[in-house]
Amino acid sequence: MRTTTGQESHGIVTPGDVLAYRRMWDSYVVETVRAAIACADAWDAAAQSGDVSGINTSQFKMPPDATTMHLWATQERQNAESLLSRWNAHADTPDWQLLAQAGDILIDFQKAVLRAGQIYRPNIAQDCPKLAEGLPPPPTFDFQAQAIGRLEGLGVVAHGLLQLLGIGVGGVLDTAGAIGQKAADVVRTVTSPAPWLALGLGLGGILLLTRRA
Repeated sequence: MRTTTGQESHGIVTPGDVLAYRRMWDSYVVETVRAAIACADAWDAAAQSGDVSGINTSQFKMPPDATTMHLWATQERQNAESLLSRWNAHADTPDWQLLAQAGDILIDFQKAVLRAGQIYRPNIAQDCPKLAEGLPPPPTFDFQAQAIGRLEGLGVVAHGLLQLLGIGVGGVLDTAGAIGQKAADVVRTVTSPAPWLALGLGLGGILLLTRRA
């Protein structure tokens, strides 16, 4: 994604502050896309060779034929393309628009992350279990909390709009509150107090921030 400001700011809202959230989750989403494509390739290869060792055919009542495996591969590939399209939806967004629509854009990023962890990764785990084993885990709660706390402190997004996400039941990505009490305790520890306080608008309407003492 293009931006003129690749680094996070120090008290001034920049496109880099918005994109920091995307950078935090980029490996998680992109590796999910790559695994989905590799899974599609595995199904196509099995359809051609008859060797099904790299895919899971036990989910079918009857062993799938080559046509069915090709259709399965097509679906997996479409999933990958759909997720990548969602993740790159704001790739050509001008810097001024990144700031003006930061809240909505950040929510779009979060929705893509959730689709990766709630839909596409479970599909990969079912269709190509070995590929799912090598996928990177989500960012830690404390790392997420720092990024979200900064975005909330800068006034880029409303408090509570972005959620801390982790692995829940069955390895599916979920909100920390839904995962259980232990995760909720971790969330309370790392999100309080917020690391940034808004001081008000400075020259040109730029929001100025300071760290808590």
